[in-house]
Amino acid sequence: MVLDNLGSSLKGALQKLANAGKIDKAVIDDVVKDIQRALIQADVNVKLVMKLSNRIKDRALTEAPPAGMDSREHVLRIVYTELVNIIGKATPISLEPQTIMMVGLQGSGKTTTTAGRLRPVEPVVREAGRHVLRRSRRQGRRGHR
Repeated sequence: MVLDNLGSSLKGALQKLANAGKIDKAVIDDVVKDIQRALIQADVNVKLVMKLSNRIKDRALTEAPPAGMDSREHVLRIVYTELVNIIGKATPISLEPQTIMMVGLQGSGKTTTTAGRLRPVEPVVREAGRHVLRRSRRQGRRGHR
């Protein structure tokens, strides 16, 4: 999936930063290129990607780390805050009854994907005194209902 690939690509880019011996312009440029590649592969608007990468580069090369934080942690925090600024803050989940239809070929992973997407939502829904209902229906198969 696109988001899974985005997550692993961003994780790989930040791992380069974490493993770097010294944080300098070359390391920052390399990490920013990896972040650009990951976002563009995930179909993020190119202008938005360039804006994000320019802000990360500018801040990482000009800002001094705060007291008690090394340059690696500071750059990681810059990347995180800039990604949050672009994506936006978390929004509350609507707990009204919702219907979501998963469509795909036989064996394409609809059930697995549905279970995986519902797992993080279930505790929030149960805390509100509700529960998640998963129901499957096969249509168009002779002799089965």
